[in-house]
Amino acid sequence: MKIALFGLGIILPVVLCFPLTGDSQKPAVNVTIDLNNSKTLPFKLKTGGNISHYGNRINKWGVNTFNPIKEIGISEIRTHDIKCMDWDLIFTDWNADPLKPQSYDFTAADSVMKGLVLQNFTPFLRLGVSFAASKKKREGGTNPPDPKKWSIIAERIVAHYVDGWASGFKYPVKYIEIWNEPDLGFYTGGPEKFKALFRESLTYIKKAHPTLKVGGCGVAHVALHKNYGDLLIAYLADPNGDGSYNDRVPLDFFSWHVYEQNKGSDAFIKFARLVKTSLDKHGYNNTESLCTEWNSALASPYLNTVEAGVDVGATLIAAENFGVTGVYFYPLIETWGMFKISNMGTARFKQNIITLKWNSMAWAHKTYHDLRIQTPLRIPAVIDNENVQGIASKSADNKKVKIMLCGKGPFIKDVSINIKALPSSSYNVTWKALTGQGMTVVKKQSVRTLVDGKMMLQSDWRSPGLLLVELESY
Repeated sequence: MKIALFGLGIILPVVLCFPLTGDSQKPAVNVTIDLNNSKTLPFKLKTGGNISHYGNRINKWGVNTFNPIKEIGISEIRTHDIKCMDWDLIFTDWNADPLKPQSYDFTAADSVMKGLVLQNFTPFLRLGVSFAASKKKREGGTNPPDPKKWSIIAERIVAHYVDGWASGFKYPVKYIEIWNEPDLGFYTGGPEKFKALFRESLTYIKKAHPTLKVGGCGVAHVALHKNYGDLLIAYLADPNGDGSYNDRVPLDFFSWHVYEQNKGSDAFIKFARLVKTSLDKHGYNNTESLCTEWNSALASPYLNTVEAGVDVGATLIAAENFGVTGVYFYPLIETWGMFKISNMGTARFKQNIITLKWNSMAWAHKTYHDLRIQTPLRIPAVIDNENVQGIASKSADNKKVKIMLCGKGPFIKDVSINIKALPSSSYNVTWKALTGQGMTVVKKQSVRTLVDGKMMLQSDWRSPGLLLVELESY
């Protein structure tokens, strides 16, 4: 790597991603950033995750086990695929009275929710069924017979965790997600029956809990399964189909999933655009877009490569730039997650002493998280290459700037970054690259800005790779 620095100062984070590969991609990228730009904004993207069936162990494992998840910026955990959280395993007798506390068995679910809160996670409550139910086609669980009765059951489960109903709790739950992947076997009643179930429960829960954000439904593939995407949103906007829209159903958020499998952020952007277009078209302009499951590296052995981390970085940048409200990685802990249990099957594991091993996806997520925490003000970046995504940011006191580059493809990329209006004259500059062991320092320098406060960074850099440049005045 050859790096030439001319007149540096301040710490700004700039994130560039090269999601496309092939000869059509330009070999050079030029980025311009102006610290005096009046359009500086804070970061808005929420980052959460799914711990899947390991949620059942949250009270067995040590308190520090989940610290790495917090370190990468995950503070909200979605309860999907934690089997005991399934509605039909809480309300086990369909013929019981849904208004009576004795009709519910919250024992196992309470243990999970208590564990999440004790670990300082905010629960993201998914109402529906897990993979175990969809795989076995657990009738009743995957197809409630009566939408109105199910709505009462679902609302009482919510009330147990936010209002203290049935000797419950008042946990800091913010989001209530109705169902998960109804287009992929988690619901077996068909799209028309699901519309009725979704509308009824959405309206009922929101009326009972107006301060909570209620939505759904975790669509697996919004491009292919429009009955659960665009057509569902159209139905909610005008349930009677008379064109008056006076019976519009409130929708706080619409949730969807994407599994990119070595496609960079391309699939994510495609799905995000489809969701935004559909919401805007049907008048849900203020409805949040949540990607409640995403993963960039399902294909093995790709998940063990630096490229997988590059894809994660590119996706986070795309989500922030595209206005997606939140992304929830699936799964955080697994052979194809951000963390692998490195001592599985050992004596220590049997004693519930767990060691989580980081991979490149976790390091990339942490790099992005640190960037937005340490330099929380986004600055518009002008980029001359349509295949490059970028984010620039600075600290509130203008003393720090970070630059994060995510490059896809086997070609040499010439990168030039021009920064204007740096207030200080001297800066420490640190260059870091993503490796299998994390973010590794490859170069440190002390530099001075030009007289007019300008700075230019230049680098010859072979992608794929993730590069972070940190500047701090002294």
